[in-house]
Amino acid sequence: MDADYTHQPDLQMNALTPSQVYSSFVVMAACFSLNHACVTTVLSLASTELGPQLGGLSSGLLFLGYTLTALLLSTALVAAMGQKSALASGTAAYCLYVSVFLVAIFWEEAKWPAAIVGSLIGGGAAGWLWTAQGGYMTSSVEAYVAAQLADPVHLDTNSLPDSRPREEQEDPLLGNRVPASTAPRTGPLKERASSKFASVFSLIYLAAELALKGASWGILRLPGGRPVCFAMFTTVAVVSSAGMLWIRDVEKHLNSSRSTPRAAPSFSRALEALQLLRSDVKMLLMYPTQMAFGFTSSFLTYYVTKDIVNKYFDEATIPLLASVISGTAAILSLPAGWAATRLGKLPVVGAGLACFILVTLTFMLAEPQTLGRWSVMVPLYVIYGYGRCTFEGQNKAVMADFFPQHGAAWGANVIISSGGASALGFILFPIMTKTQMALVCLVVSCLALVCYTIANAIHYKEKQHGGK
Repeated sequence: MDADYTHQPDLQMNALTPSQVYSSFVVMAACFSLNHACVTTVLSLASTELGPQLGGLSSGLLFLGYTLTALLLSTALVAAMGQKSALASGTAAYCLYVSVFLVAIFWEEAKWPAAIVGSLIGGGAAGWLWTAQGGYMTSSVEAYVAAQLADPVHLDTNSLPDSRPREEQEDPLLGNRVPASTAPRTGPLKERASSKFASVFSLIYLAAELALKGASWGILRLPGGRPVCFAMFTTVAVVSSAGMLWIRDVEKHLNSSRSTPRAAPSFSRALEALQLLRSDVKMLLMYPTQMAFGFTSSFLTYYVTKDIVNKYFDEATIPLLASVISGTAAILSLPAGWAATRLGKLPVVGAGLACFILVTLTFMLAEPQTLGRWSVMVPLYVIYGYGRCTFEGQNKAVMADFFPQHGAAWGANVIISSGGASALGFILFPIMTKTQMALVCLVVSCLALVCYTIANAIHYKEKQHGGK
């Protein structure tokens, strides 16, 4: 007897529809992306606007706060505040960092204290902001699938396998017990939904970065453009943070819909990210994938920009060259999601890691004077752009698939591993040769391909046996 996929879970009367869940996620992605793009754009200008000494110090404090908060406090803070409040408060704190650059223009005496305080607060906010984003995405995927199951009109039964006899079990979305004949197999639906949501987030995130960096390139070249530019960034950051107040509290809705609500959060969850790393080998196996992006991005920023881009390209065109990465990643986000739903995420993410390897090998083996041409750099940046596309999109969809009950914890682990690798790269690369830097990136990227394949095999076996 076929399973009744139209079985309606025990939802309240005010259940969300799939379109309501999706539209709320899109609003969150837009607000998050605009706010974060303001931060990354002014961060790239820190040394120029604040001076090498203060610019370096403020950037270091920003990453220090980012990593320490993600490691020690982010999961507990997100659990205590809730995902929506954590997103709103995190983006609000980011505004303080962005406003530092406006203060530096109009109030020279306050530049140092403003930069130090703003960097510490902004960095701390980043630690829980990305954790909250991972949690909100996981909750949105769950709510989206639950809404599809609750309304047969929205249910794509083609994405679900035929039923086989199973004993009574707990519904993985809502926590209530359902008999075998009506227990829907939500795994395929959830994995399709995670690909869709991750692709949309990646597209919006990268498009916002491209737009604001392009705007800054134009405005800063106008007479009197500096105050206008940083006033624009501050305004966009504040407005996008305020927009977070209008997203739906999907996490709260899910908790109220469960027959047995989850336990109230406590600060004993402070080390939940490390607990997940210790208890689930898949998380450990996913670390090299996150670190591959961290080290490769540091390699491009430190070596490629410093020794190739700055020497062989006009300064005014450098932002345009850098925008090739963001533009490529944004354009390929939706096609990558489409491919992941049909081919699986393994080949899509694996191809991204292969792009990191190809780009690193090219920069290691070729001489700078050979690489310093548009005809060479643009194709290389396009290839790297696809790698970044998979990191920002399908890589995080994989994390949502692997750890559906630990959205905040996997988000924190992404920060710790990728951010930690970037920070380590910036510390070590200045004392390393080009070949040594490239070898670090190559070893980690190759290891990532092997480890991700193993993690995917474990996840497949768990699904076959009705595990995690």
